[in-house]
Amino acid sequence: MPGKQFIKKYKGNLILIGSLFLLGAFPVSAQTESENTIKVRKVEQLVKAEYDNTNYKLTAVDRFGNLKENAVQSFEIHYTLRGERHKYISYSNQLTDEMLKNLGKIKEAQEIYFTNIKAEDDNGHLIQLPELPYMHFPDCPKNKKKKSR
Repeated sequence: MPGKQFIKKYKGNLILIGSLFLLGAFPVSAQTESENTIKVRKVEQLVKAEYDNTNYKLTAVDRFGNLKENAVQSFEIHYTLRGERHKYISYSNQLTDEMLKNLGKIKEAQEIYFTNIKAEDDNGHLIQLPELPYMHFPDCPKNKKKKSR
């Protein structure tokens, strides 16, 4: 009886092949759900802010590098002067008169931080932009020496 000898010899392999065949017939539910699910990641249009030190205002930058002039709605400015911390808030994209007056008192290079920057995207939603460190250099003093003849 060669058939019985074959079954005895390969019994373990036949069970393994049969079980694999049965498992393949019934799909696992986790696999089918992941195949049918589409994951969408929201991409923010505005990614950072830049400081324009000639016009004294913040400008938002979109993910393609284009400037959005009036997108910034509010921000805070922080700096330390002679051991004293200063914090000012603006509810526009411009530095306020108080900010400009106090920045004018700085006589040496000083790092200032723009924080809590909120900008409005094209859909009207407010977006929190990352902090912006900026090195502020004061205006050069005017040369008061008289020319000698």
